[in-house]
Amino acid sequence: TYFNFKDFRTSGSAQFQALAGFCNLSLAYLEQNIDSFKQTTFISAQMRQKDAFQRDIQSTLTQFKQTVSRSFASQLTFVRRMITSNRLVSGLQTNFIISYGQPHAEVEPVTYHRMNGTSCNYLLDFQCTSHAVIDSIFAAPTQYHSNTSTIIPGMASGCLPVTSILASTLECFYDQSCLDTLVSAFPTKETFAAMATNTGSCFGPGALVQTLVDNLMVDDWITDINYTKYFGACAPRSCTYSEEKQHSWVSVLTQLIGLLSTVIMALRLITPMVVRFVTDKLDKVQHPKIPRE
Repeated sequence: TYFNFKDFRTSGSAQFQALAGFCNLSLAYLEQNIDSFKQTTFISAQMRQKDAFQRDIQSTLTQFKQTVSRSFASQLTFVRRMITSNRLVSGLQTNFIISYGQPHAEVEPVTYHRMNGTSCNYLLDFQCTSHAVIDSIFAAPTQYHSNTSTIIPGMASGCLPVTSILASTLECFYDQSCLDTLVSAFPTKETFAAMATNTGSCFGPGALVQTLVDNLMVDDWITDINYTKYFGACAPRSCTYSEEKQHSWVSVLTQLIGLLSTVIMALRLITPMVVRFVTDKLDKVQHPKIPRE
């Protein structure tokens, strides 16, 4: 390429290929993990009540979503770090400068100027990025020297196309004026309409692509917790339930009277038996005889 290394035209095509790749990877990864999740079994010693069952399943689903998202993000970070550690040179020459001279070629990392004014390079920070620009190639000696640059809002330029797209927001493609400026830099007479904002989405135009990828590009999870199917699969042999009631003072008094009546009746039956038992014992006692003088 003859464009500046931060020019969107240098890596724009590769960035959108990476974006499409993330979409396909997320879909395949989700389908694989959902299929595995469907093979799991919910086991309980007793039939769970509906509210408790729904809480248990909802907690399991929440843990599943977090685990799957974190695992995908960890694998992506691992691959990016591995590429950085092995110092693989991008074919777009956006992470290393290769200069051919005598007696051998030299390879130096490209320096990027962050949005906060600091600088970084590929060896020190694999997430090193700066603003993406449209840069005039005229009067610039090499692609690593800038001439006249126009910043593209929301778009980032980094050492690798993957790094660039993950640090971008794509907000320019929701703004017609910004999109027209971007398209004007390409040799085309076609017109493109800006994308419409989806008010129902939890990700707005200002959301980083990294955030979308970390959430597996899922805007909403649709779950169906069916207690009826759970009840049918469990097939309990018997069911019990408890009912809480608040008794009135009349009901309490009636129950006390009934309890006292039961106690009195029991005493009427037991008392004669106890008296008879004690009397029999006393009659059988032998008293000592006292001799008369």
